[in-house]
Amino acid sequence: ACLAEILRLGGAELPMAYLEMLDCGVGYRGAHALGQSLMCGQNRSLLTLKLDYNSSLGSDGCKALCQGLRTNASLKQLHLCYCGLDEDAGAPLGEVLSYAKTTLQKLHLQGNKMRGGGLSGILSGMDNNNKLEYLSLADNAIAATDEDLEALEQLAGVMQRETSLLSQVDLLHNRIGEKGANTMLAAFNGGELEGSKGPPGKIQMLQVDHSLPDQLFNTLGRLDAGKGGKGKKGKKKK
Repeated sequence: ACLAEILRLGGAELPMAYLEMLDCGVGYRGAHALGQSLMCGQNRSLLTLKLDYNSSLGSDGCKALCQGLRTNASLKQLHLCYCGLDEDAGAPLGEVLSYAKTTLQKLHLQGNKMRGGGLSGILSGMDNNNKLEYLSLADNAIAATDEDLEALEQLAGVMQRETSLLSQVDLLHNRIGEKGANTMLAAFNGGELEGSKGPPGKIQMLQVDHSLPDQLFNTLGRLDAGKGGKGKKGKKKK
């Protein structure tokens, strides 16, 4: 709470661009205080907020934080890795991304249990977002349930949208299986699997789990440098 008050009152006298609180026991009250200090009209200097390994944060804490961040117009990176988030954290994060003045470029969420429901909640805020470039949902229990498949299809759609800047996505350690991989490939390829060339040229990085069959892994994990460029393939660990 003291740090949140410093953020709120510091202003030009005490500008803070980077705040890292790893494994500090930040819970609902701390997240709420941070959110209030970062809402519209409060701190405008903070660019990076890292709250990784605060397992007590949970989805309720994420909601409290996002109540402030959904009107923040300065933060560029948010890290909530291994914070005990589940599906309920997705929609509040989506609200942050839907804010017209958001500047958030990188969202790190690995090591939670957000599943397909959480991913869909995040993507609900991407309809008009043209700022987010990087999304990590590695190790988030995304598998091949109907809900997961729908979310993966949505993700592929957002990644190839012309107005979207989302070009780097990390899905490592999510057992999406052949169904999940084929769902994304079909979305990338206009609904057809045959002749699929993988992600479009605008995608800079798409990391998928090494448990996929070789052909699917190599196709879906291909990095295409774009028109006239030389394509690169991700290497699958043996």
